Amino acid sequence: MMNDTHAARRMGYRRVKPVSRIHVVAGRPGDLAIRSTANVTTAVLRRLKPRSPKDLDTMNSQDLAAQLELYDQLRAQGRHEDAARVGEGLLWHLDQAHREVELQKLIADLTDGTFTHGPSLWLTIGDIFYSRNLTDRARAAYLHGLQPPSAPPPIHVRLLHGIANTYYVEGDYLRAQDYYEASLAISRDAMIRDGEAESLLQLSDTYRILGDFDRALSAGQDSLNINLQEGRKSGVSRSVQSLCNLASYLDATGRRSDAEALLDSCSHSLRTHVDKSVLDMIRNTAMQLAFTSVS
Repeated sequence: MMNDTHAARRMGYRRVKPVSRIHVVAGRPGDLAIRSTANVTTAVLRRLKPRSPKDLDTMNSQDLAAQLELYDQLRAQGRHEDAARVGEGLLWHLDQAHREVELQKLIADLTDGTFTHGPSLWLTIGDIFYSRNLTDRARAAYLHGLQPPSAPPPIHVRLLHGIANTYYVEGDYLRAQDYYEASLAISRDAMIRDGEAESLLQLSDTYRILGDFDRALSAGQDSLNINLQEGRKSGVSRSVQSLCNLASYLDATGRRSDAEALLDSCSHSLRTHVDKSVLDMIRNTAMQLAFTSVS
C-alpha cells in the first residue's frame, strides 16, 4: 500500500506532489540570443509565446547567459512588462538546469514590487517552491496568484490545487479538502476535465485519510472514469493505485466485501485497458486481501 506521504509527492498538475504546470516560457534555445546592446525588437519579443515545457529543449549555459542578459537589459530600459515575460520563461529553464543561485535571485528580483504580475507567474514560482518542499513559500505564491485580476479558469484551478497540496503534505487535511473542493467546483463549471480528475483523485485520498470511506470511493471512481474517458494513462494508473489503497483500508476496517466489490469494479472498468502494470496493482491488492483472510 502506498504511504500517504509518498502519495502526496506525485506532480502535469502538481499533485501531492501535483502536477503539469502552466508556464509562459521563452522560445527555443537561441531564439533570443543577443547580437548587440541595442533594444530588443518587437519581432523578437513576439517569439515569447506560451509553450508547454515538454515542447522545449533545455537551454545550454550560453543560451541561459544570453537570456539573463536580455532580462537585465529590458529591466534597465524600464521595459518591465517585456522583462517580466522573459524572466518568467527563464524560471523554468533555470529550474531544469539546476541553476539554484540564479533561480532564487531571479525569483527575488521578479517579486520585489517593480513588476505587476499575472497569476501564471505566481503559479510557476509556487510550483518551484513546492518542488523544494518549501510549502509555506509555495502557498504564499499561490495565494498571490489568486489576487485580482482574476486568473483564467485553468490557472485558477491549478492555484487552488497547489494551495490544497501544501496543506495536504503538512497534514492539514480539512483545509486541503476545502481547496480541493473549490478546485473541483471551478473545474466542473469551466469543463476542465483534467482539473476535475485531479481534484477528485486528491479528494478521494483526503476523504480516505479523514475516514470518510464512502465519499472516498465515490470520488475515486469518478476520477478513474474521467481519466479513462480522456485517455489519461498516468491519471488512470494513479486513480487505480488510490482505489487499491482504499480497498486495503476498507478491508482493515472490517469491510472485506466492500473492498472486494471495489476491486471487481476496477477490473470491470479496465476490461479494455492494456497497461499490465495497472492490472497488476488490482491483482496484487486482491492477493493481499486473500492472504490476510487466510492468516
